Amino acid sequence: VIRVSGDYFTLYGVPPALGRALRPDEAEEGHNHVVVLSWGFWQQHFGGDRGVIGRKLTLDNEDYEIVGVASAGFMDFFSRRVDLWTPITFKPTDFADNRRTNEFLSFVGRLAPGMTVQRAQAAMHALAAQLRAAYPNSYAPDWDLQVTALSVEAARNLRSGLLLLLGAVAFVLLIVCANVANLQLARTAAKARDVAVRVALGASPRRLVRHLLTESLTLAATGGALGLLVAVWGVPALLSLTADSLPPTAHVGLDARVLVFALVASLGTGLLFGLAPAIQVARADLHETLKEGGRAVGQRSSLALRRALVVTTVALALTLLVGAGLLIRSFGRLVDVDPGFKPDHLLTFNVTLPSAKYPNDTVRFGVLQRLNTAIAAAPGVVSAGGTTNIPFGGNWSTASFNVEGYQVPANAPMPWGDIRTVTPSYLPTMGVPLIAGRQFTDADRNGAPGVCIVDQEMVRRFWPNADPIGKRITFNSLTDSSIQWIQVVGVVGHMAHEGLDAQKRVQVYFSLAQNVRPFLGFTVRTAGDPLGAVGAVRAAMQSVDPDLPLAGIDTMDHLIEQSMGGRRFAMLLLGAFAVLAMILASIGLYGV
Repeated sequence: VIRVSGDYFTLYGVPPALGRALRPDEAEEGHNHVVVLSWGFWQQHFGGDRGVIGRKLTLDNEDYEIVGVASAGFMDFFSRRVDLWTPITFKPTDFADNRRTNEFLSFVGRLAPGMTVQRAQAAMHALAAQLRAAYPNSYAPDWDLQVTALSVEAARNLRSGLLLLLGAVAFVLLIVCANVANLQLARTAAKARDVAVRVALGASPRRLVRHLLTESLTLAATGGALGLLVAVWGVPALLSLTADSLPPTAHVGLDARVLVFALVASLGTGLLFGLAPAIQVARADLHETLKEGGRAVGQRSSLALRRALVVTTVALALTLLVGAGLLIRSFGRLVDVDPGFKPDHLLTFNVTLPSAKYPNDTVRFGVLQRLNTAIAAAPGVVSAGGTTNIPFGGNWSTASFNVEGYQVPANAPMPWGDIRTVTPSYLPTMGVPLIAGRQFTDADRNGAPGVCIVDQEMVRRFWPNADPIGKRITFNSLTDSSIQWIQVVGVVGHMAHEGLDAQKRVQVYFSLAQNVRPFLGFTVRTAGDPLGAVGAVRAAMQSVDPDLPLAGIDTMDHLIEQSMGGRRFAMLLLGAFAVLAMILASIGLYGV
């Protein structure tokens, strides 16, 4: 489920397939119990029933009225696995000053007529300047608002891979062109006497060039057609290897533009690399050709060019092989990166407590604590813990904060990093090493002094030459008379969160008892196969609340593997092109 503003669908300009979209007034509390279904969810759970509008759907133990069904082709930009959209609502407490720098919303907007991205960026610069001036303790001097075109944002993570793919394709195409030119030169030399006889019988140079180019274009067109047949089969196979690496809005497949490009590339290649041999034949010396039987026709220049083409094809193929080898080596190093915890035998899933059934923090904490205890005692389970953000799970939470005694350098950002709420058993379950201090205990409860655990990256940046235990941070402004300080009681190793090669951010952990959340991602260490323990874990949860579902069941090993999908795809693709290049170069050499 994704919660969105009331004009979300209107913004994209995609009308619903059935019913209506959400309305702006439905973002108000009391009017927000409406839902729009995705096309897939409608087909799977309602059999495409057109009478679904007006029916009720239970979400978090509350009834929501179905008001619409999204069109079949609509894919949410921010997530590819969306079943339902409901309105997002805010409470007055959501706008408190200590939450001003919380970052959890994704924005998309449509420019007004005549407005450019550059002008919109200038307006955002001005707005950011107003916010910095109004709230100097919340925003760093360099804090800003950035505007990016949606098309650019969609391809941000793919750009380098696409350029790499384009370069590999260009190399293979050059090898093919060199092969075609070399073979054409060889064929031309072999039948030089035949061509000379035709000239002697009255054939004009223009007619000879046209004849030879026709042969070259026929070969190129035949190769292009066969290539398209391979592409029809190969593109789905490639997409199956990288489906999770593509943005939700990406539609990859063969269309008219691909067919036109293939046609132009094929005919252009045949024309360009068949022209030189044809011109060479047309300019050949008739008397010398007939006298020498065709063996001396352009022999020196032809052999020199053919040798140069052979060198070029081998050089291009070896370049691709070297590039593929380096990428494979880089991928191997990435696989060997220590994530900062032990990913083996870890089962992961998410649990959300419905607010209608669990209305306050005291009740929520009690049931989450019982869930943790019941899951840890399930058969086949070694230990269990909960966190608001599972590593490699696709979500994160960041915020800015103040560090006691730390003076922010001029034009430098405020301290900022990942914020996570965890159960006391979470870090030990993950196998994160304790570097200094202690883990959370049951004494770190609501009403006790606020405590936190930080990672080594936090210590390196803010207390490199001091003992971090006992240091304090706050999310309040330093000018606030009622500052709520949070004391560091432990230091743990840094965990990779978004990717093994992602840039490190500082990580701060809070005790669930002091920072209750209605949702947790559980990590369960098992004695055997993690997926084999799902039944026991589900039974343990149902013993606490039979209505709570397990969402997003996965293993940590699989989550990490998915995070490397883009790299693996690029490695496989470049390796395949490198092997193809060597095969083509070998065929070209053999043919010549």
